[in-house]
Amino acid sequence: MQALVVVLIMLGMMAAGNLLLSAIRLRPKLSWGGDLVIAFLVGSGVTTLIGFWVSLAAASAGLVVSLIASAAALLVAICILARRLIRRFVWPHRIPLSTVVATPLVLVALFDVGLLVAVVLRGDPGWDGLFVWGIKARYFAAIGGVPASFFTDLSREWSHLDYPFLIPMAEAMAYRVLGGPTEQVDMLITAGFVVGLVVLFHELIRNAAGPVLAVVFTLLLVTVPAFWTNATRAYADLPLALFLLGGGGLVASWFARGRLTDLILGGAILAFGMWVKRDGIMVWAAAATAVMVWTMTSSIRLHRITWRPLVGYLVPAIAVVPWWATVAGYHLADPSYAPIGIPWLVHHADRMPILLHVLADQLLLASSWGFVWVLVAAAVVLRPPIRSAPRAFMLWAVVVHLLSLTMIYTFSTWDPYMNHVNSSIDRLVFQVLPLGLVILTTAIGVDPSAALPAARRPGHEGLRTSARADSLAGLLRSLLSG
Repeated sequence: MQALVVVLIMLGMMAAGNLLLSAIRLRPKLSWGGDLVIAFLVGSGVTTLIGFWVSLAAASAGLVVSLIASAAALLVAICILARRLIRRFVWPHRIPLSTVVATPLVLVALFDVGLLVAVVLRGDPGWDGLFVWGIKARYFAAIGGVPASFFTDLSREWSHLDYPFLIPMAEAMAYRVLGGPTEQVDMLITAGFVVGLVVLFHELIRNAAGPVLAVVFTLLLVTVPAFWTNATRAYADLPLALFLLGGGGLVASWFARGRLTDLILGGAILAFGMWVKRDGIMVWAAAATAVMVWTMTSSIRLHRITWRPLVGYLVPAIAVVPWWATVAGYHLADPSYAPIGIPWLVHHADRMPILLHVLADQLLLASSWGFVWVLVAAAVVLRPPIRSAPRAFMLWAVVVHLLSLTMIYTFSTWDPYMNHVNSSIDRLVFQVLPLGLVILTTAIGVDPSAALPAARRPGHEGLRTSARADSLAGLLRSLLSG
């Protein structure tokens, strides 16, 4: 029963994302598997955010609205799918040959997914899974949403009141349906994100470098020890890694193909990453900087202001503004970190060279990463992304994220601060591992931008045609068509 409820909720989130993307015509056009994962990322972000928004007005109604939205979307998706299946199989009175050939491969893939889920379910939520994310989910499920009193209850300060709510809201939705909390739900939701990560990783690499390298590097990903460390705990780091992979991959795709849709969708998923965990802001900001630099250089080169990409990237972040405003309004702060300020930074500047050394040691730690990061570094040195905008962007995003860790721990209030570093640095590094492996793959395989004519790459006139071909709805349409 628990598994069925969680699966239906996650399918409802996927359906909600798919219907939303279809309605506003923001289709990623990766593959059917990749598109479904992207739809799930969008749907999980939207449905949980809706629950939070409703909670601001009526705390007890937040989860109910999220569940209704997911259930309605799933019902519509089932009706659409049933209609297509009837047309495909009943009216022709025969099963297409392509379906016959693909069926055994699909069954093998489903068997592999089952094995993956079985291993994940043998894990346990861990400390953060229970007492940082899970405890919020239990409280929200009991209330029915996020009450204002949550932010003023100092007895809960130790559980990080300022952490975002995507994971707790998703867990609380299942708790609400089942009538009570259970650790099995936490692991089932984690398993859903694990499957999504593996599927999207494979599809992004298949599009960039072909099916053979896609299989090889997917197997490499699941042999990295840190992958299983994070996959068997109900922490938010693996879900964030999935959001960073999806958002970063789509932004890189925009640099390669020039489709404005990819950039808008990538910006939305990276913005939802901040709703998963605050660490997502680092890659989001890195991507914003890259798009801003492109906008400035392109405007100079073309002698006109090319503002559509930058606006298209930034607009989706409006969705998480209510969350940040709530945190700021209640003056919530993480006691593990000092307020950002020059005096503290100057006084603790001696930490930075030590932290850089610790970061380098972490990346070389074979018991966690094997030789993955060594291979990534070798690929960058041997084939630098000088003329490849997609690879250059992904490298920039990964480097910004990793170097930001030294700044984060510089403001740590733990005494000694190295205890803070040792307790979490491996999880923070893992957040960009899949994106780092994509850099390695594109260095070995075919550069996704090499096969494209110049007119289809960002910065050329082809972008204008591509941008006009993307039809957006509502606010995005009015902002980006002018």
